[in-house]
Amino acid sequence: MSDISHQTKHLLENGASEIVLAARQDRWEGWLYIVWGGVALMALVLLWAANFNIEEVTTGSAKVVPSSREQVLQSLEGGILQALLVHEGDTVEKGQVVAKIDPTRAQASFRESANRLLALKAQAARLEAEATGQPLAFPPEVMAEPELVARETDAWKLRKRALDQSIAGYMKSKTLLQKELAMARELSAKALLSRSEVLKLERQANDTELQITERQNRYRSEANDELSKVDVEMASL
Repeated sequence: MSDISHQTKHLLENGASEIVLAARQDRWEGWLYIVWGGVALMALVLLWAANFNIEEVTTGSAKVVPSSREQVLQSLEGGILQALLVHEGDTVEKGQVVAKIDPTRAQASFRESANRLLALKAQAARLEAEATGQPLAFPPEVMAEPELVARETDAWKLRKRALDQSIAGYMKSKTLLQKELAMARELSAKALLSRSEVLKLERQANDTELQITERQNRYRSEANDELSKVDVEMASL
């Protein structure tokens, strides 16, 4: 009996040892599978990262700053575009012609301005003569335009005639007053006329002289005012 029990115990111990060894082997193989699986996964990730592009979209605010000061290309005067010599994206140099404008409108505007300038120069010459009392004289470029010369000469003569007639009226009144004054002085010297009447006539004679001077000054002052306006307009052309 003791031998059988001893054999049975030995068999049980051997079986338990085999079970423990089998369990350890299974656990080791499990960890081994996990490790190899992890390695294989890392290899696949590295292979995928090496052969595929990852696209990433990021939104945000930004500002484009040019490397040099912005240059605005524009025409000083509007018009009809005749030819466009550059296109978007072309590189241009300083002074390069980028577009051509139809010159018809510009030429018409230039001729109009040139004619206006000549007319103003003729008018300025007349006003200068009126303001200074000098003879009327036109610059050479105006002399080449007979119509302007004739028009401004007629205007000068007309205004000068009006001034002369106005002064002539004052001079006539002054002459009469001087005659009356001379007679009044003779009568006053003979005690036939009071001294106050003589003084009254003298005052009237002086007033007439002042009116003549005032009329001449007003004529020149008006010419000077008009001349200033003409000069300003010529400077703007």
